Amino acid sequence: MNLKGKQRSLIMLNGKVISTYLLFTLLSSIVFGWIFHHWIAFAIGAIVPITWWIIASIAGDSILLSSIRANPLNVAKYNEIALTVTKFQKGVKMGTPSLWMIGSLAPMSLSIGLSARKSHIILTRGFLERLDDKTQTTLVSRELQSIKNGLTSVNTAIAILLWLILIPGKIGQFISGREPGEPNVYSVILNIIPVFPGWLIAFIGSSKEKAYTVDRETQSILDHPDYMPYALLQLQESILKMPFNCELPLIGCCTINPGSNDPYASLFRAHPPTPKRIERLRIRSGSRKG
Repeated sequence: MNLKGKQRSLIMLNGKVISTYLLFTLLSSIVFGWIFHHWIAFAIGAIVPITWWIIASIAGDSILLSSIRANPLNVAKYNEIALTVTKFQKGVKMGTPSLWMIGSLAPMSLSIGLSARKSHIILTRGFLERLDDKTQTTLVSRELQSIKNGLTSVNTAIAILLWLILIPGKIGQFISGREPGEPNVYSVILNIIPVFPGWLIAFIGSSKEKAYTVDRETQSILDHPDYMPYALLQLQESILKMPFNCELPLIGCCTINPGSNDPYASLFRAHPPTPKRIERLRIRSGSRKG
């Protein structure tokens, strides 16, 4: 097995990923069995997530990128972003992340990918236009550190499972023709059942302590220890003014909790509160200066 295959296998065997996957399989089996009252239904219920997981492990990245309508980033125009990626990669065993952009005016950065050898960084238009260069460079470095540490891989694996579970809500949005966050009776009705196992999976799979670790390690590689808390503060203040309405499964892949207007977003708080993250970084920054 090559290095890429080994890394992907390690992600699939991650404790949080395997726990959430088994929970999803169990819930799917029980629901099918309860509806059709036959042992074959239990088996079919288990086969559905297994089949999906095989598909997702092959094409999960593409599915998530398509779901947010991401387009390749113009690296000639945003050369500093590309230089940050190149600089970070020196001496680090990971592939070159592809860079993408989405049209949202709310500032946010995301990273997805089941393997460090094949990952993607997505930046919003608001991120590129509303945040200063120092903040942009710091947060892109943070995404790269997330990929390196495997946090991106775990969050992507959870996102793929959530994407399937929340398909009924997507059907409701399609029927109503409304965007996430808008009053949507169809979506609410169709999500009443799947949102609860979805919440359990997001809760079990969340890696909040790992988020602190990624913040801390990003801080250690920057030119000044204050850059990281400053960047998180700028992003948080911008999000409070203009929440980022991303796909619910991708909330864990965002740099911070996006403050979405979607009524279900508050159930999927994948990150520690940003003020706590900033406080920890500032305490560490003070100790480094001393």
